[in-house]
Amino acid sequence: MQEQDGAADADAGGTSDRTDNADRTGGRTGGADSGSFSRRSVLKTGAMAAGGLVFGTGVASANTDSIPSRLRDEFDRVINVVDAGADDSGSESINDVLDSLRRREELQNGTLLYFPPGRYYMDRKFRMTGFEHFGMYGNDATIVPADYYDNEDDQHKLFRLGVSYNPGKRLVVENFTVDQTADITGVRSFEAAVSDRLEVRDVDVVGRHDSGAWGPARFVLTDSDGTGLVERFTARGGGAYTPNAPHDKLWRGPSGLICNTYNEGQMTFRDCELGGFPDNGLYVAGSNGQIRVEGGTYKNSNGANVRLGGPDSYVVGADVVVDKRWSETSSQRGIRVEKSNNITVKNNRVRIATDTPNSHGLSIQSDVDRVWVQDTSIVMDSPTFNHAVCVAPRAGDVTFYKTDVELNTPGGSAFYIEGEGTDDEHAMLAQVDITGDAGHKWNRAAIYNQRDNVEFRVVSVDQIGGEKRRALENFGDNCMVYMCEFRTPWYPFIDTASGTWVEENSFAPTTDMEGVRLTDTTDGVYLKRNVIGNGIRDEGCSGLRTLENTIE
Repeated sequence: MQEQDGAADADAGGTSDRTDNADRTGGRTGGADSGSFSRRSVLKTGAMAAGGLVFGTGVASANTDSIPSRLRDEFDRVINVVDAGADDSGSESINDVLDSLRRREELQNGTLLYFPPGRYYMDRKFRMTGFEHFGMYGNDATIVPADYYDNEDDQHKLFRLGVSYNPGKRLVVENFTVDQTADITGVRSFEAAVSDRLEVRDVDVVGRHDSGAWGPARFVLTDSDGTGLVERFTARGGGAYTPNAPHDKLWRGPSGLICNTYNEGQMTFRDCELGGFPDNGLYVAGSNGQIRVEGGTYKNSNGANVRLGGPDSYVVGADVVVDKRWSETSSQRGIRVEKSNNITVKNNRVRIATDTPNSHGLSIQSDVDRVWVQDTSIVMDSPTFNHAVCVAPRAGDVTFYKTDVELNTPGGSAFYIEGEGTDDEHAMLAQVDITGDAGHKWNRAAIYNQRDNVEFRVVSVDQIGGEKRRALENFGDNCMVYMCEFRTPWYPFIDTASGTWVEENSFAPTTDMEGVRLTDTTDGVYLKRNVIGNGIRDEGCSGLRTLENTIE
């Protein structure tokens, strides 16, 4: 069973306590706040006999001064969990105290749980559903999960706040560290299903997730008008594969951050950071709502480091790095887009520097209707065969604009574009630069195109590392090659298709090979005003037309 499917199954009724009941803010929020205290109400925390809760107006106790004024103004009351009886030394579980607080009606409507500095041990999940307005804020607060075998309910989750069939409405979680540095303490720290608004900020999961159970977090919006923000959520330590961990219920192991099944709203992931997870890093495909990935660093996950889907979704300004291979790894893609339409991939930096095969920089799947890629840099330093960009057959309209690829591999293509017949939709490479010391093993062309109706406009290829390296091999009909500069040792341009329009290009072989090669399947190619080194190799093409070409 895959991790993401298991999360959805649990939502559908896999718990025993089923009836229990984004704005831009930079920087961490753990320091003292200089703003005024809430004008709506002020809470002074009381003794445990009063449940840690006092209503009314007055002066805030000193131990709530670290709460930002925007949160104090937003919530009707604050409960200090230590004053309510929670142990802050990490010695005793706080779950009984949290469950007692949950049964108070006021907790579900306008209450912020405040965690003062300390360590808070949890040995089972805290589950609350159907709430109106709830929040949690930590001030140098560290959550310490029990190890795998001491987890009492065998759920291996800490906070489950709303489920798909009974979501919360408004949720805020800020400023927590989850310490899973001890052996087999990896858990799902936060799982939330919210209908209206979700805000999660500054959560640091430290240590490697070595239990094999659910990954650090899963967030969904159950209403199409809902909005969510997950900002500065980090889990740099990654996770272990299921065969190397006690949990045996997942396919490969945990994913890092998940927002897929049941998500209907607009979810933003901003400046998050994930290490290597066995079943995808940021898994945000399969959503019915828009997914927005803004910035962040994603490293060394299996499957894909960013797996994106959902209508009008985008990934902008992210750093994706694969420079470590595990023995269990079968593929480590950079960015994968799927199951959606109108996807934007912009201003990202992707580097693949591992010997894992099938680890392409960017993969565009066949179930994507439209993709726009711009100002993105892909560097392939892999010592094995890997493509930089793969476009699957039947993918919709695809455009690459001002995108750079550096390919330092023994073989493979900067762009490997598959196609299936004359109904292929439009695709374009415009102002694209391809460089690097790529060799000539396996796929020898910088651009290998099988798709019809592709335009190559102002594309530069400069690759001389392999003696049989070529720039463009075109098998697609009705394509255009316009104002391109191709410099390779072996036939910079090879065409085997029909209806290709080739105008104002420079084809410069670095050997005595011809600049253009036409085969006996080439039909109706038009060569116009090109500069062609060493002439044209014609192997029996039909319908060739030429105009004002220069042979050098």
